[in-house]
Amino acid sequence: MLCRAILVLITIYIQFVAHPQIVVPANGCVMEDFDASNPWNFGGTNSSWTYANPNKLQISDDITGGGKCLILGGNTPTSTYNSNEDSWARSPIYDFSLITDPYLEFYFYWSNEGSTSYDEIWMEYSTNGGASWLIVSPPAGSGGCYDQNWYNYPDNWGGNVGGCFSGSGGPTNWVVVRKCIASLGGLPQVEFRFRITTGTQCNNYGATIDNWSICDASINASATVQCTGNFGEYDFLDWSYPCPDQWLWDFGDGTTSNQQFPNHTYSNSGSYTVTLTTTSSSAATSGCGSHTDTYSMTVTVLDSVSIDYPSTTICTSDSNISPIVTGSNLGSFTSSPTGLTINSSTGDLSPYSSSEGIYTINFIPNTNCDSSASTTIEVESGASVLPTPDMIFCNGDIATIPDFVSQPTGLTTNWSLISGSDLGFGSSGTGNVPSFAANNQTTSSFESTYEVIADGSNSCPSVPDTFNIIIGYTPNSDFIGDSLHGCSPLHVNFYSSAQESICLWDFGNGITSSSCDSVTQTFEAGSYDISYSVTTSDGCSSSSIYSDYITSYETSNAQFSYNPQLVTIENSELTMINSSTFADQYFWEVEGQNGFYFSSTEDAPIITLPGDTSVYTICLYTTNANSCGSEYCEILEVLNVLSFFIPNSFTPNGDGINEYFGPVFSGIEPSEYSFLIFDRWGTIVFEADNINTLWNGNMNSQIVPEGTYIWKLNYKEAEQLEFKNIGGHVNLIR
Repeated sequence: MLCRAILVLITIYIQFVAHPQIVVPANGCVMEDFDASNPWNFGGTNSSWTYANPNKLQISDDITGGGKCLILGGNTPTSTYNSNEDSWARSPIYDFSLITDPYLEFYFYWSNEGSTSYDEIWMEYSTNGGASWLIVSPPAGSGGCYDQNWYNYPDNWGGNVGGCFSGSGGPTNWVVVRKCIASLGGLPQVEFRFRITTGTQCNNYGATIDNWSICDASINASATVQCTGNFGEYDFLDWSYPCPDQWLWDFGDGTTSNQQFPNHTYSNSGSYTVTLTTTSSSAATSGCGSHTDTYSMTVTVLDSVSIDYPSTTICTSDSNISPIVTGSNLGSFTSSPTGLTINSSTGDLSPYSSSEGIYTINFIPNTNCDSSASTTIEVESGASVLPTPDMIFCNGDIATIPDFVSQPTGLTTNWSLISGSDLGFGSSGTGNVPSFAANNQTTSSFESTYEVIADGSNSCPSVPDTFNIIIGYTPNSDFIGDSLHGCSPLHVNFYSSAQESICLWDFGNGITSSSCDSVTQTFEAGSYDISYSVTTSDGCSSSSIYSDYITSYETSNAQFSYNPQLVTIENSELTMINSSTFADQYFWEVEGQNGFYFSSTEDAPIITLPGDTSVYTICLYTTNANSCGSEYCEILEVLNVLSFFIPNSFTPNGDGINEYFGPVFSGIEPSEYSFLIFDRWGTIVFEADNINTLWNGNMNSQIVPEGTYIWKLNYKEAEQLEFKNIGGHVNLIR
């Protein structure tokens, strides 16, 4: 290990990047938090200084959280400063021209060998641009207000969490360092640097520096006041900073105190100006002068507060009640126990929604140190009757009114008619209302209102209950239909004179309707019961049911077919097949475009059509005993049928007889046509797509030999979708 001689003067001038001078204001501070940038310079031999967010063993973040700081010894949990390191971190230049009592303050953490000889960290200053450097203010700090955590060894910081020469005093986290440097006051050019020298072994983790500031030593007086809960009594609290050691309180009523936290009681209400004069003496500032500041505030002492209501007993039937507050007009109200409805801002009481009981009401003023007040209120309820529901009865009902229940129970109840007509049980009475027969022969409902009240049991008035009785009328459910009998499907319009909005039709065929207007319904064959129900908005209803009101007769259904299905000029006799239902009378009628006419009343006649092509309309008209008829017609076209003949041999020998071979068509011609002839080896010897082209026994103008040949015919008739494929053979004889 290397021993460090006490450094008094360094004559080597070190060049570095210059920064503008920073002027420290009178009674103020300049501070660098290193988060945005680093205005300091690093230098020396084997320097391990860096600028980053710390990631050291015990320091894993800067003071502001997430920012950066100055770091000695690399920036990993296990990194250390270097062997034979003689390095520094150098500040900008400060101008102290405006201040007389400067002091340093910064956050610091160090972990190095703790001794007077090994791996020492200390601070130096220069007043000549770095031409020479002096150690800042040894020996170790006294712990005073302006001498905190300064050098825990005579001229350096030392001590760590373990090492060859570990010493005591090393921190385990950030600490605040503060040091008076009054000897530098008034100088125009001052700069600082942290310095370390190391040996060759037992190197430790290094140091971190953050939130560096230089201030003009002063004091800022500040104070607050809080009440004790007793009239006129206050506790006064000193918040002056930094380092006050003398106090003078002037309470504004001719009394004073030199305590830091005095208690004072005013005899009278009023507004008082309280002044605190604080001093930090030279003893408190560790040589940074004596400083004084003054702080003033106003304390208002109010008269004693009281709260009252117009009456200490209120009834739940009363209107809202407001308090009378003296001594204060701002505050909040509370009550206990629960059950009293009170406005917390105004103190207004709402008796109607409150429960019976005795309540304590407290008033707590908003003004500081104003005394609170309380009073007692009793809430009583007058006699009442549990609510009787409104009721609706329909004409003819036996109406029963529920028994009245008083609160408290057992009291006499009295009822009376207050609007509307007597419903048949009188206009007033005692006890309960008797049952009665509801009677309304009009076409509209009428309503009567009754009041019931219980005899009172205290000074609070009884609370009446009112209820309504509605007597509904019987609605008209009569209806008529415009066609009660007829052939199916029978369409019937139904009409009603009801003026209600709730209706229900049941047509007896599984179909219903809620229409209150005229409705139309269609009925298939059968007899139907019709019902109609009408309900008023009060729930009163009536119904009408007419049995077998609608009769719908079966309608004959004309249907026929005929044979043959395909009628041609060669086969034009029709046998009619009558498949009609619900019919007992028939009339046939046939008309052709060629002038042909035929009629018959037979069930199933035979009709012979002319042997030519034409279009005919065939109609069947049916009816029954209820004259419910129908008709059915079909269009029939008589066709000319396609047919053909193919011989099985021919003799193309030049004698003019049977010289050509091919299909011979009669009737209509095919719409598409293909005719092929093959020899025994499958070779095509002839093909044609026209019915008039026949084979003459040659192939490519060459005579083919006698023998048997295969033919294939494909054709399609007009308006047919499928081809017909036919094959055979022919004998060629010369």
